[in-house]
Amino acid sequence: MTPPEDDRWFGCWALRMGGYWKKTRENPMGREVHLLPQGSVWAERYRTIQTAPRGQWFTPEPEPAAMPPFDEVRSRLPGPYIDGRPDFRDCYDFCVDVLFRNRREPDEGSPLVTPFLDAAFNGNIFFWDTAFITMFARLFHPYLPGIRSLDNFYARQHDNGEICREIYADDGLDFLWWTNLDDDGLYSFFHRGWQQGAIEAEPIDQRLHSVRRIDLGREPSTQPRLTLDAHNNFVFAWAELLSFRQTGDIGRLERVFPPLYAYFQAVDDQLRHSSGFYATDWASMDNSPRNQYLGFGVDTACQMVLFAENLLDIAATLERHGRGTGADLSLLVERQLGLRDLVNEHMWDEQRQFYFDLDENLERSPVRTIAAFWALISGVAPIERAHALVRALEDPDGFARVHMVPTVPADEPDFDPEGGYWRGAVWAPTNQMVVAGLDRYGLHDLARRIAHNHVDALARIHDGTGTVYECSAPDHVGPGDNNRRDFIGWSGIGPIGFFVSHVVGVTADAEANCITWQLPERQVRVGIDNYWFFGKQADLVAEPTGWGWTVRLVTDDEFILRVVSPSGRVETRQINGDSTFWFSAE
Repeated sequence: MTPPEDDRWFGCWALRMGGYWKKTRENPMGREVHLLPQGSVWAERYRTIQTAPRGQWFTPEPEPAAMPPFDEVRSRLPGPYIDGRPDFRDCYDFCVDVLFRNRREPDEGSPLVTPFLDAAFNGNIFFWDTAFITMFARLFHPYLPGIRSLDNFYARQHDNGEICREIYADDGLDFLWWTNLDDDGLYSFFHRGWQQGAIEAEPIDQRLHSVRRIDLGREPSTQPRLTLDAHNNFVFAWAELLSFRQTGDIGRLERVFPPLYAYFQAVDDQLRHSSGFYATDWASMDNSPRNQYLGFGVDTACQMVLFAENLLDIAATLERHGRGTGADLSLLVERQLGLRDLVNEHMWDEQRQFYFDLDENLERSPVRTIAAFWALISGVAPIERAHALVRALEDPDGFARVHMVPTVPADEPDFDPEGGYWRGAVWAPTNQMVVAGLDRYGLHDLARRIAHNHVDALARIHDGTGTVYECSAPDHVGPGDNNRRDFIGWSGIGPIGFFVSHVVGVTADAEANCITWQLPERQVRVGIDNYWFFGKQADLVAEPTGWGWTVRLVTDDEFILRVVSPSGRVETRQINGDSTFWFSAE
């Protein structure tokens, strides 16, 4: 059934019991009211929460300029290439095309404040999807909404600092089931028995009777506005810092610090257990075999360490630019150091040489998953434990499968060689996390190998199917049992982000006015046209010449170029306009 042509402006339709429910001006919460008994305390609570003032910590930028048509800017976008792999560029071009088609403007009358990139999932916007999308979309600044897509979440922040991880894109309301519908503390709706894509049709009172109630062993300072399902994957400050490295937009860091800090405080208040760990439930790894044991996730703990560190980095960056935060940062320091120690004391298994989740009794879960590798990007793992995680990544009976890195290792009983969604599939955001974590520890060779493996697999999938999927099979090159096509979306991390940063090897640091170029192990022609950072643009190409490369740059700008050989030798040059030089491969 298709909504009538003249009702499309109202925008909000929900399929229920074989029919559609229409939102109108007279019934501005049509979808939500329809799913809850009319006049019930639950419907009233949802209405109260959704109509309360929002976004008090965030000041949006002035109205953005209209987004230019893709055909108008296509020739100005970065163009990476490497000889011998035209399929890499074909997959890149496909993903860029889909990404630009997924630009959206807020609907008329919506409380969303800026154009955004669609997660390509179900028409809703997702906090962690959006954050990961920005990590490669920053390459196309200013032609995409990119990092500004996160502004819609800051603008919908609750008065106690909470932000819902999933918001209806048409009306800016929080996803119904992630809203706390009673006054009895924190709970989770889809605990342990989550079935992907399904919402049970049982009455709301029965559903609330069967939720998992969370005992924190302490009283939060405010009644939660959201459920535990609404809180996971705290990567937004990381995304903001990566964007800053590309754009150098210090004004944006100043604008986003207050909502991010308020969000950190809210998570700390609403989810922190008296043990010091943070309550976790499925954490968007919908059907992972770990879920039946989950009380406190190792990923959640490490993400909170990373969140604290990122906020401290933003504060320090603002201070360097003469812009203080006015915030008491002691909580961030306390959580970063204290939680790091707790993770290493309780979540590390010395015998199995791996980090594990904890159950509600603070006992270690038996299941190994990709969640453990958050200990790298967060800096939680001491160096010897980092090397133990590397051994796990390189184990062909575990995580080193045909397509790396599966979310569950092959030696786990519930591993699915076809992917099984979160039972072994390879996912873009977790690969982004693993690669960044390896780079943090200076393990660049393995980081490049995993990134190249991922780009190669998705390019071959695209070559065979004409598309890129939400996730992929670990034990062969293919989508496996996933059928969600054109997922750009965060699946652009490999074909776009890794292609530029770890295959071509170009990254930027706007604050240092520097491009770093890590040349590949194979001596092949490699480069990128229209590379943009900090308002500057350059074409870069390296062509094999004898025992090295002839490096050429075409640019009107001044910046520092660091060229790194495969062996790690670094040569630094001051670029001032076009430049050509020879660089040894030794």
